[in-house]
Amino acid sequence: MVEITRKSAAALEPDERQRLMDALNTMQDDGRMSGYATIHASSWPHAHTGPAVLPWHRSYLRRFELDLQDAAGSDELALPYWDWTSNNLDDNGFIRFHSKFLGNL
Repeated sequence: MVEITRKSAAALEPDERQRLMDALNTMQDDGRMSGYATIHASSWPHAHTGPAVLPWHRSYLRRFELDLQDAAGSDELALPYWDWTSNNLDDNGFIRFHSKFLGNL
């Protein structure tokens, strides 16, 4: 297993963003994304109340990341993290939710 380092979504290089988007699109196309949506939706209330909320989501995101790596064909792909305390634009003017990256809000 390769050790990976998570980066802020705003700090991803264009090629890293593209690899992430390609893997997400692969998961959308092969049905894995809807499977994760179903798992998340059906977990209510157990995964969203009480002491299980953090460990449940940690496990959920790790499983998602492993599938994402499989879709990318690379165990070096890591889910980026979102720093909601920072500005919505990075130094390059990249908007986190943009038509070219994860869609518009």
